[in-house]
Amino acid sequence: HVQDWLVSREVNSEDNGQIYVCCLYFITTVFTTVGFGDISASNHKERIFVIFMECTACCFFGIILGELQGIYEAHSANS
Repeated sequence: HVQDWLVSREVNSEDNGQIYVCCLYFITTVFTTVGFGDISASNHKERIFVIFMECTACCFFGIILGELQGIYEAHSANS
């Protein structure tokens, strides 16, 4: 069944790097709740790009939440 899954995603089953990237893409897409939708990465380069963008977006989201929390605390302290 794993071979069928790899073939359906056009991943070379002999290349451990491609297998790792495909699995990492699956995990980051699921855990960031982005989902696969109608448009999803279909080759090795696209998967690497999406993994990078999802991780970058998570970092920015954390920074924005931290800034908002700081603004809220400053506003609460003034009230």
